[in-house]
Amino acid sequence: MLPIKPGNNQENCNPISSNCVTWQGPDISCINLYKGDTVSDVTYKLALELCDLLAQTSLDSFDLSCFDPICPKPENFHDLVQFIIDKLCTLNNCCSGATPVAFSTAASTMSAQTTGTCPDCTITIASCFYYTDQFGNNITTMNIADYAAAIGTKVCTLSTQYAALQATVGQQGQRITNLETAFANFNVPIPTVLSNCLYPNSSIQVNVFCQSLEQAFCDLRTATGQPTSIIAAIQQQCANLDNLPRLSGSGLMGMIPGWTLQSNYSTAADAINNLWLTVCDIRAAVDNILNTCCNDSLTCNTTSVSIGTVSLATLNLDIPLQGTVNPGAVDCVSGISLNIVDKYGTVYTPSAPAVVSNLNGSPITISLSTSSLQTWSDFDITLNYCIENTNQIACTGSATTTFLNPDMTPTLSLGVLSLATIDYSFTNPATSVGAAFFIQLYDSTQTVLLATSSHLNDTTTPLPGSFTGLGSGIQYQVRIGTQIGTYIRYGSFQSIVTS
Repeated sequence: MLPIKPGNNQENCNPISSNCVTWQGPDISCINLYKGDTVSDVTYKLALELCDLLAQTSLDSFDLSCFDPICPKPENFHDLVQFIIDKLCTLNNCCSGATPVAFSTAASTMSAQTTGTCPDCTITIASCFYYTDQFGNNITTMNIADYAAAIGTKVCTLSTQYAALQATVGQQGQRITNLETAFANFNVPIPTVLSNCLYPNSSIQVNVFCQSLEQAFCDLRTATGQPTSIIAAIQQQCANLDNLPRLSGSGLMGMIPGWTLQSNYSTAADAINNLWLTVCDIRAAVDNILNTCCNDSLTCNTTSVSIGTVSLATLNLDIPLQGTVNPGAVDCVSGISLNIVDKYGTVYTPSAPAVVSNLNGSPITISLSTSSLQTWSDFDITLNYCIENTNQIACTGSATTTFLNPDMTPTLSLGVLSLATIDYSFTNPATSVGAAFFIQLYDSTQTVLLATSSHLNDTTTPLPGSFTGLGSGIQYQVRIGTQIGTYIRYGSFQSIVTS
């Protein structure tokens, strides 16, 4: 059932779909009608029952071929039942002193005579009348009188059900009319919510509340900026601020009580927290400057540290420290670190060394025996130092250098195999990780590159090679280059003369 469209003689009807109206009467199990079914379901089930009833009572479903031509011919179900009753009455009266009249033996599966004579003859019944007796047998035949009585009972039952269905449909129609009338005059109320912020201690309709909430949110976003802008501002904190020394007192910024470390720093609250702590640290430092201004011993101008010539022997790296500090200066409690990085990117961070006590004296010795460094490659060395003067002013800085490891450019063993050939070989230091080696042949002036022999990521040792097609009695210069990633370093030239 579809909603009624106005604009015709039903324009005063309220357009409500039958899918929205439900049956609230009792369950009627015989037609599978239950409380809560929609009017669409009720009408559909009643229509099915009505169609079934019409199909069962249709004259086309009955085979009357066993009878002689019937006149007048039954026009409806009532005529058919009356015809059967008339026949039953004739049969019932035929045996009072008269000879029973036998039924036709026409080959009809619906009414074929099997045994006996009227009225006690037995015929095959329609499948809808089959039943199981007390012995479990499937009964497909009946005495014609019993069969007629069963048909009559079924017809009466169907007639009663049909009347009930008509009454039910009428009741449903009235219910639908009542519901349509009720809905036509029904206004859906707008729910309210209790507001404690926008409208303190007030109940407000949801639509008004949503509009006010959106306006308040837009005003707030205009004042604070978009979330991406806030995040970008939060990320403006000074790089590595956790590990920078405090301007007032000793130690690092990350050691200030209540400080949010970079690993946990992500919100505007974290930024404001660190900003206030930084401002307080700056204020204390400025206050100290104002109180002790112009005392040269408080400055870091005379504090400097650098790294001298580094050497490596038997996995011990000697790092000499050079520089100057103010009298009485000492190493900070924290803030000192030493990082050693090989050309493969492996980082080794040993225990922080003492700086002041080793300045301009014996080198710091770092054992590499427990590190994962490729000890034959060059190293990038960085020393981050923190030196505190007697007035607790911390002077920080970094000293860097690159250690050129002699093992990275091994010495070539050169030989003259024939008049026009130079042989070479060298010990491969990269047998565990591999590296690229380039053997270059130059003229005697070391300015013209004549040939190059490559060994790419070869982990065998020694690595041999040769240059052929050379002139006789000519001096050549040969050198080796080692490449790790994008880093390459060449060794010194070695001279050789062909025979």
